[in-house]
Amino acid sequence: MGHALIFRFTSDGVLAAPPHCGLLTVPDLLRQVLSWCAMRASPLVVDLSEAEALDSAALTTLVWAQRYCLSQGVPLAVVEPSAGALQREQLATLRQLVPLYGDLTSAQAAAPRPSMHRASAVLAV
Repeated sequence: MGHALIFRFTSDGVLAAPPHCGLLTVPDLLRQVLSWCAMRASPLVVDLSEAEALDSAALTTLVWAQRYCLSQGVPLAVVEPSAGALQREQLATLRQLVPLYGDLTSAQAAAPRPSMHRASAVLAV
């Protein structure tokens, strides 16, 4: 049986990664980030904790997502992938480029909430 190839939003608004994040999952991740930034005033939390493998395409897309979210004024917080999903050097590089957190609770707490003024402006559009 094949692995899920989509990122999905959980009931608490967290974008959860599939077990294998690679080239086939990139279009879905791009779509989810673009959609979230276009419609939300709240931070985007991406949970990689269930990801067993991430390839270079997925890593590059996460770096792009960080930059895009910043350009849109949407904070991004990412939960680190499971142990062994990345080589040590890859994880160190990702930590330098993307805000990574050890668990979901830390990522949700670290993602600052927008001010009421900004949230009102987004809702008024």
